[in-house]
Amino acid sequence: MDNIIIGVYTHRVKYLPILLESIKIYYPNLPIIVQIANKDITDNFNVLLDQLGKTKYKYWLIIDDDVEFLNDNCIPDALNYSIENNTSLTTVHQVHDYDYNIKKLASNNDTSFGWGYFMLIDSTIFKNDIPVIDPLIYDGKNIAHLDIIFSYLIQELGGKIGLAPTYLKHECHYSKDQKEGSLTMPKNMLEKIAQKNAKKFIEKLPQKLHKNSLKNIKKILKNTKVKLYVLDNGDIDKYKTIVHIYLKEKYKENYLKYTSKINYNTIINNTKNTLNEK
Repeated sequence: MDNIIIGVYTHRVKYLPILLESIKIYYPNLPIIVQIANKDITDNFNVLLDQLGKTKYKYWLIIDDDVEFLNDNCIPDALNYSIENNTSLTTVHQVHDYDYNIKKLASNNDTSFGWGYFMLIDSTIFKNDIPVIDPLIYDGKNIAHLDIIFSYLIQELGGKIGLAPTYLKHECHYSKDQKEGSLTMPKNMLEKIAQKNAKKFIEKLPQKLHKNSLKNIKKILKNTKVKLYVLDNGDIDKYKTIVHIYLKEKYKENYLKYTSKINYNTIINNTKNTLNEK
């Protein structure tokens, strides 16, 4: 693994000691760049890409700060999978704790996107032109979803995205509005709530999007076929919806081709193996 470098981008130090210790144990000879600054997530990501582009390494492993390697197989297995299947971006599976049951893991060499906690990139896809990711600002916040945006960019450049049959540990973070409720809402009630929330969301979207983000979504008001992502409680998943509106406008006819590809839930636990989410 002489041609690979690890890159981490973050604004915090909370999880870094665990990550760096695991790299020290299992991959002591791999070089690493840690881009840590009190910056927006997209700014840190772009700075890291620029730093990686100045190195001599062909393969860039961009990882979240809250992952932990559990063995010395993860990176070599992902790298071998990338080389064998000619993928430009390769991701892996994840566990959320130390008590897990690893069975035969799924793999695929042409998925819709690669999960951002582990993105192994064949940098030759960029041909010395390092991309800069534009932030999407909604209601004063960067909605991120960098992994989806970056994955669609890779495909637009002609690259394939793969899921390798290996894993690492990823700290589990659930936002309050994405936790499953204890009660299942009746379908007719859910539809009414979702329709009401959808109307409000569409009406307020142009006002809440930053002017630069709105400029990137030029035809938002004319697009009558906006796909809305709905949470279990009937709320609109605003961030995911906006990202896909942006991608649909940016990549036009290719958007459907990328979106229609298979996608996976990469979480491993004791009750079930990784499942196909298509």
